[in-house]
Formats: sequence, C-alpha cells, structure tokens
Amino acid sequence: MELNKPLGESLFANFLAGPQILPMPSTALTVSGSEDFSKQPIGNGPYKMDTPWTPNQSITLVKNPDYKGSTPGNADQIDFRVYNDDNAAWADLQAGNLDILGVSGLPQQALATAEQVLGDRYVNTAGALQFGYYAFPQQTDTFKNKDVRIAIRKAINYQDIVDKLLYGTATVAQSFAPSTIPGGGTDICGDSCVFDAAKAKQLLQSTLDQYKTGLVLTELNFQNVRPPQEVKDAFDDANRALQDKQRLEEEAKAYLSQVVPEARGDAASARAEAEGYKSGRIARAEGDAQRFNLVEAQYRAAPEVTRKRLYLETMQEVVGHMPKIIDSTNGKNLLSLPLPAEAKPLAPPVAAGATVVAPEHAKGGR
Repeated sequence: MELNKPLGESLFANFLAGPQILPMPSTALTVSGSEDFSKQPIGNGPYKMDTPWTPNQSITLVKNPDYKGSTPGNADQIDFRVYNDDNAAWADLQAGNLDILGVSGLPQQALATAEQVLGDRYVNTAGALQFGYYAFPQQTDTFKNKDVRIAIRKAINYQDIVDKLLYGTATVAQSFAPSTIPGGGTDICGDSCVFDAAKAKQLLQSTLDQYKTGLVLTELNFQNVRPPQEVKDAFDDANRALQDKQRLEEEAKAYLSQVVPEARGDAASARAEAEGYKSGRIARAEGDAQRFNLVEAQYRAAPEVTRKRLYLETMQEVVGHMPKIIDSTNGKNLLSLPLPAEAKPLAPPVAAGATVVAPEHAKGGR
C-alpha cells in the first residue's frame, strides 16, 4: 500500500485494523466480477458465505476452511436474518427465535426495558465498531472558524443523550475510533468536547464581535432538530416531557401568585375577626361582672325586695313571649302552653271564669 500523502501512524493503523479495510480479489474490481462479488463476497476471515444472498432475506455463513488466522470461529454456521421492522426483530429475540440483536436493531421503546426483559442475555459493554458523528462543511465561511465548531460541540449535552435517549447503550466519543480498535480510544478532543453552554455562548459571541456584527447573543437554541429515526420516538417523548414540565411550572407559578395573596387576605381577615370576637367577649364579660356586683350590692342592702324583683324580671323574660292560659277558676292555678314561633296560635277553649292572655308580639292581628 502506498500513500499519496503523509498520514499519522496511529490513524493509519486504525484504518488498517478497521472494518473499512479488507482484502479483495482482483476479479471483484472488474465489471463482470463486481456483481457476483456483491452477492457473495469472499475474504480471509474465519467465516464465508455458503451461498449468494438474496436481498431482504437471510445470509448464511459457514466456517472458512482456508482461514489462516489465530481466532477461528466456534459456531459451525451463523444465520443472519434481515428484518424490515425493528419490532418484529425484538419480538423474535424475546421469543428465543433470535440469539443476537445489536442495539441499533432494537426499537427505541425497548431500550428502556431490554435489560430487565432479557436478564443475563443482555450484554452492554463499552466499545464497538459503530459510531455516529456530525461533520461541518469547512469550505463555507460559517464553519471555517474553529471557535464556531467548538461552540456547537460544547452546546450539546451528549451525555444526556446517552443517558436519557439511548439508556446507557452508548458512550460519548472523544476520538475517531473506540478503544476496541488499535489506535482508537485516546481523548484527542479534550476540553473542546466538554459540554458547557455558557462557554459555547461566549465563543459564539466572541466570533460575532470579531466580525463586528453588532449583535448580542442572548440565547442559544437549536431549531429544526432532526434526531435519527432510531431515537426519534424517545426524542419526541423527552421534548414533550420538557414542554409539559415548563407548562406545569408556569401554571404552578400562576396558581401561587393567585392563591398566596388570597390566603394572606383570608388569614388577615380571620385574625381581625378573632380580635373583634375577643374584644367583644371580654367587654361582655366585664359588663356582666359589673352588673353582678351591682345586683349583689342591692341584694345586701334589701334582700327581699331584690329577690322579688329578680324573680319578676326573670319570669317576664322567660314567659313574656309565650302564649299562656291562666285558669282563675279557683284563683290558684297557672297553666302555660308554649307554641313554636312559626306556628299560628290556635284559640283554646275558654272555661267559665278563665282569661286568655296573649303575648305582646301576638297582639295587632298576627
């Protein structure tokens, strides 16, 4: 292999060890052989395709008898099934009809429960040959500035994406390849790949100032975000949850601003009412005590007169508003018949020599 320009040793080793580099027969590079090779490629690995594969069906691998490496395969045959629906693949995996299914083949909703559902069949180890990234078209004026690219990277919380959308089935990349590939895994990004929204805002503002735009960056948001299809459902759920959280917080603040003043007003009113009740009760109690002291002094001065007066006043207060029948036939007996206040008094039978006495409020035709 001859390079047309220098390439870092570790990166070169990475390319050679990665799945993107594999030996190919010369016939595969010809027009006539390329179609056959695409249906049944050959290589120098521990397995080979048993027969040409049919698109959207299955692929069968068997052991390669010509394998010269030091890590031969254990299984005699491996069948790869092609699924057009992740949910069907997930159902087969749970039913035991499928032995292995990569994370990328799981439906989004299964990521949250896969470990509990599969038990010891679930394997989640760091490092893989698959990684995702986004690239910047540096030929454009917008992304030529390195600070702009760093600001965008620092504005995205990838750890949150891994934790909340991928449920820990991925790791945040810090290099071009994972540690499972020779030459990969080294942190070459450093602080530039550390999430820091405030620093991202500062870098973008600095860029705006360099171009003398006169603009002031007040808020940094990503619009028209289009997540990968594999995580779209979870992304939408998380986005809706965030919007619901913000809406509930605003509703709670509005409810707080309404209820607290009302509660304080009710409390002040209750205190004022209690104080008024307290003052009234004390005044009445003091008045009753003073009246009792006056009566006591009068009783000591003229016991018989005071006793009679108290008796007459009490009787007048108790029976003064009640209908009464006084039977004076023998000049001795008094019979009182109280009626409900809302009932109209009935005319009682009058005995000879008896006098009917109506209460004061019953006079005047009531």
